[in-house]
Amino acid sequence: MLSYLIEKNATEKFKSVKRKKVAEDMFNSDAKITEATLRKCLWRLEPMKFIEIVREEKEFKLFITTIGIQAIQIKLENEGE
Repeated sequence: MLSYLIEKNATEKFKSVKRKKVAEDMFNSDAKITEATLRKCLWRLEPMKFIEIVREEKEFKLFITTIGIQAIQIKLENEGE
């Protein structure tokens, strides 16, 4: 999820990606996740401040926070070791 948001350059509120678009792309990707898995992922990432959900419009939008970007960088650094 985090790497998907980075790929889409959804790093700011005004660059956020619609939740429906995220779901469609995730369902059609090689990941083969379900709607329930996607919801669970969102419920876990938001309280950890890795993503932020914009609820100001009719459809929810998502973007990765600076904390989420740092988490990805740390994970990639640890995989390189």
